[in-house]
Amino acid sequence: MPLLKLVWQNFERWISMFFVAFLTIILFVEVLSRYIFYTSVGWIGEISGFVFIWFIYLSISYVTGKNTHIRVQILDFILPARWIERVDLCMNLLWLAFNGLMTWYGLQLVLSVVEYPFKSTILDVSMAIPYSIIPMAFGLMTIRLGINTYQDAVKQFKEKTPGPEGGAA
Repeated sequence: MPLLKLVWQNFERWISMFFVAFLTIILFVEVLSRYIFYTSVGWIGEISGFVFIWFIYLSISYVTGKNTHIRVQILDFILPARWIERVDLCMNLLWLAFNGLMTWYGLQLVLSVVEYPFKSTILDVSMAIPYSIIPMAFGLMTIRLGINTYQDAVKQFKEKTPGPEGGAA
């Protein structure tokens, strides 16, 4: 079970690290081919765009799961302290709804590209492959954000619930 937990907590990170390394290598090859051999490898530009987009989406999912993403915290300075946790919970619920919509519409996009084939210019692969990161990443973000939101809500309600108090009845 610890191995499964380790994979669940880090697989986006590992895939993102692979994508960055792969991107670095193929872009290095492209620079070499252009400036040393005075030619260009056509498919590198297209595949580097796809790999970069996949890297970004998977990284966003990873930092969402770790709860280390960038947040606008202006409300923390405006609202009273007792409201901040509630507002954060509401904002996370809105974010969950947005992620759910993006997952749904991303899936619809992929299915439409499968139904009405659309291929990339140079690699001649179905655009369903690069587009599939949208429902996958937003689905993962929804799951991870849902877990974080649930844990935060449980923690908030446990703190607010009065415990057993001693004394005379």
